Amino acid sequence: EAKLCGRVLDSSGQPVVGAVVSVRQSLSTAARVWKSLWRTTSGSDGRFVQGGLTRGAEIRFSVRSDEGAVAVRVLECKEGAWVVDVGDVELADCGSVSGSVRTPDGVPVSGCRLTFSPGAGLPSLEVTSDLDGQFVLPGVSPGECRWSCNSTTGLLQTGTVEVVAGASAHVDVGLELGESIEGRVSNPSLLMRGRVDVQVQARGAPVWLRGGVSVAGNGRFRVDGLRAGESYDLSLVPKPRGKGPGEASPMLVGGVQRGVRAGARDVVLSLEPAGTVAGTVSDADGNPVAGV
Repeated sequence: EAKLCGRVLDSSGQPVVGAVVSVRQSLSTAARVWKSLWRTTSGSDGRFVQGGLTRGAEIRFSVRSDEGAVAVRVLECKEGAWVVDVGDVELADCGSVSGSVRTPDGVPVSGCRLTFSPGAGLPSLEVTSDLDGQFVLPGVSPGECRWSCNSTTGLLQTGTVEVVAGASAHVDVGLELGESIEGRVSNPSLLMRGRVDVQVQARGAPVWLRGGVSVAGNGRFRVDGLRAGESYDLSLVPKPRGKGPGEASPMLVGGVQRGVRAGARDVVLSLEPAGTVAGTVSDADGNPVAGV
């Protein structure tokens, strides 16, 4: 493995203490699949050093100070290299974004997750709207920035905003309310046996919903933020949790319902104990084969 080292400076050339250095690497430049490696901070002289780089990989590292200034670079960790010295990394001044999230009737919406993606290889930033539907996000890189707004009850909203260094840009999100699907599992008593999480996943829903929504202890579920008039495929996904003393996590199989229209109110997804399969593996002469 190789080490990455360098020094973080501000726009006036002074060392920056405590700047956060985040590193990702991609072993396949064609697919560009980036894997997070580590985070570290710059020392009193602005310097940082950390190992764990894979030789031959493409490296992307970003630096962010407490004041929100950022820098990003993409480089290659060459085969045979022991140290990758990036030299002096000068941080650029940033701007901020503030705004609000409201329904079409002007009602503030709290708990919405807003993601801002500056581009140019810089990491995305997230902020959540408060009880008044307001949000403030400092440390956004200058230039055009793409944003998205996710809510548990509204549809995914997207847009762009122009950010200027040393200034605050403004974004007002008009949250379009979505439809929902409600339903239940066929055998809710299975939820009480052992420690089991059960989620409903909606294929074709916005990205934020594909992680699923949890099923309540009574077997009921509700999927929000769907587009009226559209159909979705629902699948029940049992996920055993960590076992406690004397507890067992049962093996369960969840069902699938396809083409469920937004607005449906009594969808039933099957939840059944998993069966078992037994047999014998033999070679061509009929002798048992172990370890297959």
